[in-house]
Amino acid sequence: MRIAKHESELQLLPPVATSITNLDDYDVVFIGYPTWWGEPPRIIDSVFDKFTFGGKKLIAFSTSSSTPFSSTQPHIKQLIEDDKALMIAGFRCDGEESHLLNELESINVEY
Repeated sequence: MRIAKHESELQLLPPVATSITNLDDYDVVFIGYPTWWGEPPRIIDSVFDKFTFGGKKLIAFSTSSSTPFSSTQPHIKQLIEDDKALMIAGFRCDGEESHLLNELESINVEY
């Protein structure tokens, strides 16, 4: 957590160590992240810097148990819009499978 706070304060973009070879195969992409100090971690900015989500529908979710999704929504929405993608939903996932299934059902996503 100390490293994440340092990255946030200095606006550093940590490197993304993986690649997504078949991103073009997907129309809908889920972006999940923890919430640290009311914001997504900087690695999420790095993901948007490395990969292109233009033309895709994105569903963002936060895994924080204490911070509402609405606190991270402006930042994540800006990343999505800057990449010419469309945010079709966003929610906080509390880790319960029933909660996740309810969220997916409410936004009409096939799984």
